[in-house]
Amino acid sequence: MSIVSRICHPNLVQFISATKVGSPLIGIELMSTNLRKELPSTLFRKQQILSIAQDVALGLNYLHLFKPQPIIHRNVSSLN
Repeated sequence: MSIVSRICHPNLVQFISATKVGSPLIGIELMSTNLRKELPSTLFRKQQILSIAQDVALGLNYLHLFKPQPIIHRNVSSLN
């Protein structure tokens, strides 16, 4: 978990802690909403769609260029 705890980017959810005691648990930053929840109730304008796509790309770029070893997500979707 030491690699995950060093990740800090405005377009990525912040890792807080994890435990294997009892049931495994991962603590992350609480977000006010998520893209999946917003999609059914919101008609996005073209500029909003482009902004969301750019934010996702910036977060992934940060992970792919992470030092000392790049991080590859392998399962990017609005569900996660």
